[in-house]
Amino acid sequence: MDMVELYVIIDDFCKKIIPKLNKLLRNKHSTMRNRAAMLSMSEIVFILILFPHFEFKCFKWFYINKICGEYKSYFRQLPSYNRFVELMPKGILALSRLLNYLMYEFKKQSLGINYIDSTRIAVCHNKRNTSHKVFASIAEIGKSTMGWFLGFKLHMIINTKGQIISLSFTKGNCDDRMPVMKLIKGLFGKLFGDKGYIKKELTEELHKLGITLITPMKKNMKAKLIPINVFDLIMSKKRILIESVFNILKNKLQLCHTRHRSIKNFCVHVLSVLIGYQLSPVKPSINLEYSNLMDF
Repeated sequence: MDMVELYVIIDDFCKKIIPKLNKLLRNKHSTMRNRAAMLSMSEIVFILILFPHFEFKCFKWFYINKICGEYKSYFRQLPSYNRFVELMPKGILALSRLLNYLMYEFKKQSLGINYIDSTRIAVCHNKRNTSHKVFASIAEIGKSTMGWFLGFKLHMIINTKGQIISLSFTKGNCDDRMPVMKLIKGLFGKLFGDKGYIKKELTEELHKLGITLITPMKKNMKAKLIPINVFDLIMSKKRILIESVFNILKNKLQLCHTRHRSIKNFCVHVLSVLIGYQLSPVKPSINLEYSNLMDF
């Protein structure tokens, strides 16, 4: 996506949402300073999203060499790097509203075939678990297929186009099945997950809401309890799609790193990465043509 096009999308959204957010903040605080800043909210959000959108690795290098160098003509004036880091938390509300809006729009494009999974977000190396301070009060030790970690879990549902339509953050020790009922609001059709979502009560509860939960079969499960359906079997093989999305978020967009120095900036980084992915024109997807479905 072109930079100008990306900024227009962000600016149009901010012009609609910022007045509402300011009104909400005024209602909560009797006095509120409204000093003019060097950068508008649209520009702050634009810079934050630009970083993962173009897949840069180091934000400090990106800001100093790209924003203050190559892209300097796009802005009227720019603060120093340290000052911009202080301004970053101001974009949390706008970023969260933008992410919710994108998920709402993509949810309407769902064909009733969705995939659910979770991934770990470690905040430090396991050797530093006892000495870690930034997330000491909120992060928990959990275990995934990759082993033990201190941090959080990102629970996500995507559609066949690779678009994120629902997500939730929990502590690292949270069971994958806990946030499912919150995630499936507004969804319908079939939901494909891994063995971690197997639970009779959960399957029955989702069925009452018009959602069929389809998971692989455990060794000790009876075959008759698993519906034998060719289409379901084919789409189950395509569950690797959500693993591809996690791979892009972590390895290309740098969703996970252990250099966070505050909880607010951690939230800003995660939101920016997710929005950067959502606005990316190229995402992994499933071609629902018959010939392609049979290729598994």
